[in-house]
Amino acid sequence: MIPILTTTEFNTHIARGITLVDFWAPWCNPCKNLMPLLETMPSVFPDVKFTKVNADEVPNAVSEWQVSSLP
Repeated sequence: MIPILTTTEFNTHIARGITLVDFWAPWCNPCKNLMPLLETMPSVFPDVKFTKVNADEVPNAVSEWQVSSLP
């Protein structure tokens, strides 16, 4: 299972190595459709960290990384 990060966890989690961050929202249907595929990725790419960030709950990460739309 890919962890969903909070504001305090985000910067610590991405500080080292390669991390794929999925910015998503509960109201975003395309985001929901991508989740099953993303859940398979850690077993395919074991050297990459995968995480999810709820764009509604962690708006500072959304603005810092200039996320302009979802998905």
